[in-house]
Amino acid sequence: MPTAVAIDTSALDRFQAGFDVEIDWFTDWGKKGLPSSVLRIEIGEVVYFLGPDADTGSKLLVVKIDSREMFLGLAAKLRPEAFLRLVRVGRSAHSPGTLPLPTSWSPYHTGSLLSIQANHSSTGERARIEIDLCPKSTPHTFAYCLDRSKRNLNHVSIDYQVFDSAVSQFEEAVLKKLEQEEAAADETESPTMTLTELDDRVSMGRSLDDWLNGKLTKVQRSFVDSPMQRSIRLVGAAGTGKTLSLIVKCLFEFSRRGHAPDGYRCLYLTHNQSTVETATTAIAAMDQGRFTTRWPRSLLKICTLQELANEAMKYDLHGLEPLSSDGLEGRTLQIEAIESQIQEFRKGNWITFKARCSQEFRVGMEASSGTPQGRAFAFEIMNEFACVLEADGVRQSAERRERYLNDSRKTWMMPLPEITDRRVVLNLYDLFRDFLRAMGVIGADQMTADYLGFLDSNRWDNIRQREGFDAVFVDELHLFNRQERMTLHHLMRNASMVPLVVMAYDNKQSIRDSFYGLAETSNGTTVFARDMALGSTERFELTDGFRYTSEIAAVLEWIDQTFPAAGLSDELGADWKPLALGKLGGSGSRPVLYKAPSTQKIFDTVFPKAQRAARDLQKGRRVAVLCASETMFKRYSEAGKYREQFLVISDREQLANLRHAGKRYVFSMPEFVAGVQFDTVFLIEVNEGEVPQGPYSTGALRRYVSLIYLGASRAERRLELFSSDERGGPSRALRHAIEQNALDVLGITDV
Repeated sequence: MPTAVAIDTSALDRFQAGFDVEIDWFTDWGKKGLPSSVLRIEIGEVVYFLGPDADTGSKLLVVKIDSREMFLGLAAKLRPEAFLRLVRVGRSAHSPGTLPLPTSWSPYHTGSLLSIQANHSSTGERARIEIDLCPKSTPHTFAYCLDRSKRNLNHVSIDYQVFDSAVSQFEEAVLKKLEQEEAAADETESPTMTLTELDDRVSMGRSLDDWLNGKLTKVQRSFVDSPMQRSIRLVGAAGTGKTLSLIVKCLFEFSRRGHAPDGYRCLYLTHNQSTVETATTAIAAMDQGRFTTRWPRSLLKICTLQELANEAMKYDLHGLEPLSSDGLEGRTLQIEAIESQIQEFRKGNWITFKARCSQEFRVGMEASSGTPQGRAFAFEIMNEFACVLEADGVRQSAERRERYLNDSRKTWMMPLPEITDRRVVLNLYDLFRDFLRAMGVIGADQMTADYLGFLDSNRWDNIRQREGFDAVFVDELHLFNRQERMTLHHLMRNASMVPLVVMAYDNKQSIRDSFYGLAETSNGTTVFARDMALGSTERFELTDGFRYTSEIAAVLEWIDQTFPAAGLSDELGADWKPLALGKLGGSGSRPVLYKAPSTQKIFDTVFPKAQRAARDLQKGRRVAVLCASETMFKRYSEAGKYREQFLVISDREQLANLRHAGKRYVFSMPEFVAGVQFDTVFLIEVNEGEVPQGPYSTGALRRYVSLIYLGASRAERRLELFSSDERGGPSRALRHAIEQNALDVLGITDV
């Protein structure tokens, strides 16, 4: 058994992009399954994994593995995730500033020492990995311990013996690598990066030159070649290649401009960690010219807005933790917190406001928590907090609160016809803020508000030339709410230049009403561009769908017809026109809707069916059961009957675990697997009862249609939907698809 493994930077890139880690790999650290062009070399008690660019000047990630205090101290199924987190730490340390660590890993710094959670919180594992980012003042990184005591890093004593051994023998390992490469030179071509099927979904393992020389469509190439003279918008339905096009454009611009005397600082910004991983993987695969590391003064940074804000605000120094609303747990906590404050308010001051509130608002306030009516009302309140109160800084002054009470409301806002309705919202807002303060956490919208203040400060004005960016590329803009979008123009390096923000989005994939205000006028100016101070923008639209069959595309187009406009067609203009897909990925079987009498019948039918499909495909991660009901998702997740057959994905950060699904199929909700495609999708609980009747039903329906649209568009070849009669039967979102014979309807007994 070796005492340490040492991995150079170029091998870390390959591990990040294309290593499907097997559980038993941690017992022998062997050659099986290694990424292409990574060599395993053993010197004494150290195993080296060296990539094609490894030389004696390379930086190393050294991991101490000689006891149960590292990977063997974790349950076998948790080891791959912990290893890939260390890979991310190594890449981040070797290229400072380019790849910040996710705040959800709870990173804790003391000098050069760092500790992170070894695994996702949903696993129940609370172990932390301790790392020295500058061991003995060297440029390497050393992971030395797995600790469960949450000890103070200031009091840690580190044994550097295995680290010293790994560094001292590195030159010998490089010489052996060169010998092996020379011996194989006559048999192999120049090294390329081969990706797993999962990671291949964006880059296809092709280089930037491959994509530029004939692999892009005419519209994609036109977008990539467009001059960076003003901000650009790239719109298109799910599966039309928005992320691929944006990544190619980003890397292409960086390759052209990185040699600038003052450097070229480029930001690839996303709303969630899974898209960071997707972009990181794709760029690592495409960048076979090593553009991102060629020019020391240039920087390509890939991160979320939350990570940018956390870097600037340094909440950890004040004992605060961000409350993310990205995962199921974070969003559910926020909604439940709002529901609990509504209940508290009803017990007290509600009686003094009730008679002066509108009828619609009274119905929402008095709906029971956990019901579709109560949840829809709480959702509207959450959006009001995020998109209006925090965005407008209402908490900051009595004047702004008074303006909130009396200003006219836009069509996209929550209906609050009476001033008293708004007074109650302000009271709930204060209660919610008190709740977060008592928990010692800061909400995502509060973080964005703080970050906006920082970006408007003298401090930022003095450092923006050094820390700002020449161009910002934003993926999945439809997930950014109004307040978050307002940060983007502030990120530019030169405040006097026209902001260059390149955005990709599909409004109809937004299930959180975060697209509010994306209107377009005839001269190409949008309301969101005006709010973001972008001015006139150039628009490109992708219509060719590459991921799914023509039969699935037909269902998507008819689902699209059920989106309730409710004034949004006026707000959104050209970006809310009916979906019309062009070139498609061939034909296949017709999608089917199965009507079941109960949820139990769906459970007993779909899960064994998914297991058979995974067995037939011989890859479980190519099959997904997606639940369109948040309430039922929690019930299914906790059910034990088929629990060992599937891998639960309960937030987007967990998408990295798809690598380790093995024979298990995936169980998730559509929003958590956005951007991922499956051969087969079983979309369950597509029920009319998920949308409440009443004053806030329009917003709830729009969100629910987006959820179904998102879930159905995850399927490449086979799509089956399931509804339950006890929960209202098939959703009205499927009405047009059924009427137009795009969707067959059968009883579940016909399965």
